Amino acid sequence: LVTLTLFLAYALVGAYLGWRRPGNAVGWLLVAIGFGFIGSTVTPDWDIAALIRGDASIRDQLFVWVSGWAGWATFVGFLTLTIIFPSGHLPRADGRRAAIVLLALGVADVLLAAFAPTIGISPDGGTDTIQVPNPAAVVPDSAIWSVLPVGDSSVVFVLGLLALGVVRMLLRYRRSTGVEHLQLRWLVAAIAFILVALVFGLSLAILGNIGGGAGWIPVIIAYPTIPLAVGIAVMRYRLYEIDRLVSRTI
Repeated sequence: LVTLTLFLAYALVGAYLGWRRPGNAVGWLLVAIGFGFIGSTVTPDWDIAALIRGDASIRDQLFVWVSGWAGWATFVGFLTLTIIFPSGHLPRADGRRAAIVLLALGVADVLLAAFAPTIGISPDGGTDTIQVPNPAAVVPDSAIWSVLPVGDSSVVFVLGLLALGVVRMLLRYRRSTGVEHLQLRWLVAAIAFILVALVFGLSLAILGNIGGGAGWIPVIIAYPTIPLAVGIAVMRYRLYEIDRLVSRTI
């Protein structure tokens, strides 16, 4: 139910924006993030023993493989949103190279998760995970995987990228004026809320899963604030006409 709610929140706002402004990538990005939530959802009838042995059904292996990288792809989607909102394009001058580097590192992190030797899954949907062989692993016996940011270190890496994206967006917010300033205000607050909630949940998990799964409640509350913020920008500040506003300003 939580996954369905998150998917609909992102997909409906994204579909509306994509319909009104098909050339603006923000709408399609929201739809993709919505599908990322579905991809990272736990399937309760997985044959865990077969997954550990590496001889599970194709269906189970496919779902496990997608769940292994869909969550990271969602974070990279948030990172992309901090860069392209509200115009839907990369910066044209200052900061363009830095934005490309951040996105490239985010995509690389998703690829590492997709082809790492193992995938961490949580059969009960909680914080306890078990490692199962990755059916799409690339050179799983290579020593290089011991120094690459996979597993727990991948979490720190992708959250660090997202934090940099939030800082960049905050600086852009302080320099912006007019309609763009009003639009960025809402998204800055929403993504910062998600980042703080994630750090809070991970901190409790590292300290011994204090409070059980209650530490992730702020994260569940924070996720829908992104489409809410974009929806306010669309309905109140007419994001779907941002190209016209920019052209008039020029």
